[in-house]
Amino acid sequence: MHIMNDIRKIVALGIPVADILVTGAGAQSLMQKFSMRPGVRNALTRAQVAAFEQELLTLPGVEIAPGGSMANTVCTVARLCPDVRLTFASLCADDTYGHIFGEALRSAKVSLLPHRTGGTETSRSYIITDDSGERAVARYFGDSMNFLTTADIDAALTGADIVLLEGEILALPDGQTLWNHTIRAAEAVGVRLGLTLFGAEQVSAHRAVFLDTAQQHAHMVFGNTEEVCALYATEDKQQALALLTRAISAPLVVPHPRFTLVSDGKAPAHFITATGDVTASAPPLAPEKIVNTVGAGDGFMAGTFAGLLLGREVERAMNMGHALAQHVIQQEAAQLADISGVLVC
Repeated sequence: MHIMNDIRKIVALGIPVADILVTGAGAQSLMQKFSMRPGVRNALTRAQVAAFEQELLTLPGVEIAPGGSMANTVCTVARLCPDVRLTFASLCADDTYGHIFGEALRSAKVSLLPHRTGGTETSRSYIITDDSGERAVARYFGDSMNFLTTADIDAALTGADIVLLEGEILALPDGQTLWNHTIRAAEAVGVRLGLTLFGAEQVSAHRAVFLDTAQQHAHMVFGNTEEVCALYATEDKQQALALLTRAISAPLVVPHPRFTLVSDGKAPAHFITATGDVTASAPPLAPEKIVNTVGAGDGFMAGTFAGLLLGREVERAMNMGHALAQHVIQQEAAQLADISGVLVC
């Protein structure tokens, strides 16, 4: 089944993020001091961020790396698919974090539109891992993304085949406006829409919007079983997958095939088409070591998506996804800067 090897330009709408990775001595006390709970996305106020970053200056083992779920995905896809043009539509500030993020996109040959900066602070994600492996993640949005306009989105969509929407956009103050405009603009010019679910908590907080987008607008829905269960407010994975399959069975304004790709941790992932055809991958192999699982889902999506763009059959594409995910979790950073050691099926 070759469904995407005709794609030449992809636009991704996501949040520019720098990942601050904290390991080793002091990580646990930092979690406790700022009441950060492992396993969830903690929110930090501006005042907390200022105090938090002062604490970081005193700690060893702090690393800054480019991040952001959508950016992780498109940078990897760009490296695997050099014949496909990839554009990331967002603004990052003229600060240290923005420079790190922008340089990562440029090194992957991903265009950043518009060609200007906005706001004063780029978003960042603090990933703190203590000696026992407990991990807490906190996000501070900054303000750079708030300056992206609907005109910026229209310009980015020119000549595009697919636009990918990152689910976290809905957490921004004007995220709903950007979201709605992107859908209308894409449909007006015949651009296919891909939706990435972003965290079960985020999906639950914006269920109505995610449901409408998945059912009425998206040609591609990417997520994991936890997020799909949150989408349908059920703990039954099979029921959630069946509901999502039914949701993508209806025809859309832009007439192209519809599918969903759902990962499930150590269990087989599923690729489901609008006709109900299911391709299950083999369970992912256990890697030799696990350093940081942040970004594993992005790696799986990137590898599978790239495989489809390269004309691979679905099962081979999913195997590429597992290979990329394995590579990601064996390094600290969530974004792959080098894919030379990755098995491309």
